[in-house]
Amino acid sequence: MLLEPLLFKGYHVLQYNSRGVGKSSGWPSFTGLSEAKDLQDVVAWAMQKIPDVRALTIMVSFMFSYLSPEKLIPLQGYSHGSLIASMHPVLPSIKTSHLLLSYPLGPRSWLTLFHSSSYTSALEALLKQSDSNVLVMFGDKDEFTSISSYQKWASGLNGNVEVLEVENASHFWRGRSARQLAAAVRNWLV
Repeated sequence: MLLEPLLFKGYHVLQYNSRGVGKSSGWPSFTGLSEAKDLQDVVAWAMQKIPDVRALTIMVSFMFSYLSPEKLIPLQGYSHGSLIASMHPVLPSIKTSHLLLSYPLGPRSWLTLFHSSSYTSALEALLKQSDSNVLVMFGDKDEFTSISSYQKWASGLNGNVEVLEVENASHFWRGRSARQLAAAVRNWLV
């Protein structure tokens, strides 16, 4: 879904598995907080291994990371992955952007074992940072979060955030909405 615009913009691809997924060791946490720490470790590792990286895009849910020496750094997360991505801080030496797709607002409490306040606080802090850049995208036909809930939530987001509501897009971004998503990301990436 998002490989095409990233490859088009010259990003390199790095794939990793979250803890307990595939051949990865460990166990998934019930809160997602360990996965957020793992994400920070993956970013730090990638920054050391690839010379002159000035950009990093992380697709947490699909376990893909995208690196580019010539672009800004967007941290991406889809659904549950957007929770994890929102916990990653802005990097001090790199322009950092966050793309949060289909943020699981409706099931957030049970996805985080009722630690949703940690994610709310992290997102609020992220949006308040003067050097942050956040794009939130959701569809008006999301199966897990009603459009009225998304709209109410989005109207309360304050700070460095752009919100895109995509007509007729579901949680899973298929068909026409997938093409709209790819085009929006391509335009958003610098």
